[in-house]
Amino acid sequence: MVARPTDIPEWASTAGRRLEPAAGEKDDGFNEGTRTPARKANWIVGVVADWVDYIRSIIDSNEEHTYQAAKARWKVIAPWTGVPQPMPDGSAIGWRPASVLDPGVVGYELESQQNGAALFVDVQSLLPDGAVLTRVQAVVDPGAARVGSSRMAMALYEHDIEDASGIVSVDRSEVFLVNDDGTSNRQVLDSGVISQAMSKQVPDQWGTVGYDATVRYLVITAGADAGTNRDRIHAVMLQYDDPGPRNL
Repeated sequence: MVARPTDIPEWASTAGRRLEPAAGEKDDGFNEGTRTPARKANWIVGVVADWVDYIRSIIDSNEEHTYQAAKARWKVIAPWTGVPQPMPDGSAIGWRPASVLDPGVVGYELESQQNGAALFVDVQSLLPDGAVLTRVQAVVDPGAARVGSSRMAMALYEHDIEDASGIVSVDRSEVFLVNDDGTSNRQVLDSGVISQAMSKQVPDQWGTVGYDATVRYLVITAGADAGTNRDRIHAVMLQYDDPGPRNL
């Protein structure tokens, strides 16, 4: 990107130093071999300078338009943004919205319907291209106190799909895995500090040698007895570094 100019354009701002050309002159422009009238030339350059300064004032009116360093941001999403895993027999889904009265106001949370129910969140589609995911948190209510792998869990997975030599390969990795604290208290599942760059670049054609694409998704899993002692998810929060404005 070209460095931002430091000079502010100004031309013929003194009263009487501009003369607007007639409509026909604007259509045809100046004729070859003729002397350009100074005040009419001043009008052309001056109007361009005025518009440049006007656009500059709009850009500068909001720092969001021009920031160059990445900004730390939070995106809070409702849990039903995710895709719940269905029951094996297709009779029900693993999570469903459940109403709650708190206090005197009806709201909704996501409630587990089966043991070990999984909720999938396509993290990459929720963040701007080039963003760096730095932390993931989820506010949950475990349905019971549990131990070990029977607890609620939150994990981020990465699938790297590439074709370097005409053979498609899929490399899968676990970025993090955290469990609840073993109590039934309302709590925050927290990934801690991570660094995952989000890229939405898509290869020209799947199956073309040289393409490389990455998929990242979050999985929140209910406890081992969550079909009876139902777990609840209130919200998922994504912290990320925003690379910069995408307009200017």
